[in-house]
Amino acid sequence: MDLTGNDRQRIGNCCADPNVSPNSEKFSFVTESDQPFQAALFTSNLDGSNLLQLTPFSFGVAVKQDWAPDGRHLVFSKNGIGHPPGISANIATIRPDGTHLRLITHYEGGDVQALVGSYSPDGRWIVFRLEDHGLSGLYKMRPDGSHMRVILPLSNFKPRSIDWGAKPSEDEESEAEE
Repeated sequence: MDLTGNDRQRIGNCCADPNVSPNSEKFSFVTESDQPFQAALFTSNLDGSNLLQLTPFSFGVAVKQDWAPDGRHLVFSKNGIGHPPGISANIATIRPDGTHLRLITHYEGGDVQALVGSYSPDGRWIVFRLEDHGLSGLYKMRPDGSHMRVILPLSNFKPRSIDWGAKPSEDEESEAEE
């Protein structure tokens, strides 16, 4: 639909967490299957054309996913939907054409989960929730998985719907410097 709420078009039985690409030409979304722990990441043009499935449903893509600010990658959590027993959720990146899939966390065994939030506005960080043996924390890391840093340490608090937020406008940056 357009910004006035007109020109609405249905693109099928889908979509969780639709995100418009930085250039406003495409959007990404997650679609769940009828099978447990089954969900896939898709992209499409804004009008619903050129639908492309980026991951198989067996990846169990968690609902939350995000575009890199430069539009060259998407970040998502593999095995993040429902946490299949004995399998850990891990953060991955993929190009919008479905190439260059890369796991950037490598947890195993199901006791530790990494669940993506979003890219920082400058694309230098990814914020995410780390779950470790029943405790949760808020962390950030570089898009290659390096330089992991604690924002909120592990505790019983479970951050959800994590989003870095918008890049400050030039006016906001000027006010912060004063």
